[in-house]
Amino acid sequence: MADAFGKAVERLPKLQHLLEQLVKTQKSPAQAVRHWLAPYKTRDERVRELLDRDPSFITFYEYSTICI
Repeated sequence: MADAFGKAVERLPKLQHLLEQLVKTQKSPAQAVRHWLAPYKTRDERVRELLDRDPSFITFYEYSTICI
C-alpha cells in the first residue's frame, strides 16, 4: 500500500506511524522497513532503534545502502 503513495509516504505521519507498528513486529516485511526508513530527517534515529532491538538488522540490504 505504501508504494502507491510514492515519495509522499515520507510526508504522511499516520502512514509512518502504521509502518512503525508493522516494523516493530517480529517479522518485519522488508518493504515496510524500507518505507519506514525513507524520511531522511528521522532515518538515523530509526536505524539506531532497529539495531538496538535486533543487531541482525545490520545485514538487511537496505541498511548497507544507507550506511555506506
